[in-house]
Amino acid sequence: MILTIELTPDEEERLQVAATRGIDVEALIRGVIRALPKQEPVDYEAVLKPLFAEWAVDSSPSTELVQEFADWETLKNSMGM
Repeated sequence: MILTIELTPDEEERLQVAATRGIDVEALIRGVIRALPKQEPVDYEAVLKPLFAEWAVDSSPSTELVQEFADWETLKNSMGM
C-alpha cells in the first residue's frame, strides 16, 4: 500500500533533519504503524442472533391481525369460496 500524506513545511523540515542525523524515518513510521491496534475479528453470529430475534418479535402479526384473518377465512367459507 502506498500512502501519501500532506506535510506542513515544519513537518517536512523535521523529517529532513531526522534523515540527515541518521534516523531511518521510514522504519520509525513503520514502527508507529505496527503499534496501532489490529482489527478484532467480528463474531457475526453473536451480533446477528439478537438482531434476528428482535426482527422476529417486531414482524410477528398482532392478535388483531390474526383475528381479522380468521374472520376473513370464516366469511370466505360461508360464501363458498
